[in-house]
Amino acid sequence: MANQTMCPNCKKSDYLTHISSIDLNTGDKIGFGSLIGGITMVAIGCLIILGWLLIERESLDIMMLGLGILLNIVGIPMIFRFLTRQKTEMRKMQCRNCGHWWNLVGKEGDRTAIELLIKDLKEEDKDIRENAAEVLMKIADVRSKEALIEAMEDEVGEVRASAVGALGNMRDPDVLELLIKAMQDKDLSVQVTAIHAVGSFRDSRILEPLIKVMREGKYGPRTAAHEKLKILRSEDMVEPLIKALNDEKKEVRILAAELLGNQQDERATEALKQAENDQSGLVRMAAKRALKKTQAQIGGTGSQGK
Repeated sequence: MANQTMCPNCKKSDYLTHISSIDLNTGDKIGFGSLIGGITMVAIGCLIILGWLLIERESLDIMMLGLGILLNIVGIPMIFRFLTRQKTEMRKMQCRNCGHWWNLVGKEGDRTAIELLIKDLKEEDKDIRENAAEVLMKIADVRSKEALIEAMEDEVGEVRASAVGALGNMRDPDVLELLIKAMQDKDLSVQVTAIHAVGSFRDSRILEPLIKVMREGKYGPRTAAHEKLKILRSEDMVEPLIKALNDEKKEVRILAAELLGNQQDERATEALKQAENDQSGLVRMAAKRALKKTQAQIGGTGSQGK
């Protein structure tokens, strides 16, 4: 295959190629839906017009003829849209020289593929917008940043979720505040996607919003926030988590105790001891485990200091 594309990391052109085709315009499912819908409309429209021509016209209202023509006007473009749909290939590449992985869209990294996706984000058809956002989430091309920020305001939750995921994959600190805001979206899938996106940043700004979701969010977002907080280590987390030990929700108190155990910070010792007397047996167990981990860390640190 004569391909002169270079690795963006080491600028060598010797690479391995993994090919996966994605319809960047409508997707096969959407495309065939358009085809079937168009054929159905044209068929019904033609039957109505044929009936109007063959049967006594007095028995068929002129409005029926208008309906037949209208169905053809709507159906024919749907068929044409399927037949002319764009198919652009997205390939996953790996450089043999340095091992770097990257996505290549279109022939030789054709820029028009990205431009097509950005254009599709503004289509009236919500399925086209959703598909474009999903593909951009996989590609995470910075050229689509502004369009994806606009798509975060889309009326369709799936489009907003994919836009949030794409921006998160770019790891751009400039969009972090927007991703944090998306954690309060009315759609739970957008909230969860935003939490995963925010959790990929190593930035102190993410701690308070994640802890807030863990305390106040519904089950899905709360669980996602907990998973992200589990892998974070920060002194700034300790005080908010100590406060969460007194939350009215038993589930939140359990999560707070587990996270304090992961932090292994001496400041949480007294609060965890108090939590061992919690009215919930599950909270008491979580506090006991956390206290054991914390005291082990304090003891180990003290031993090393002697």
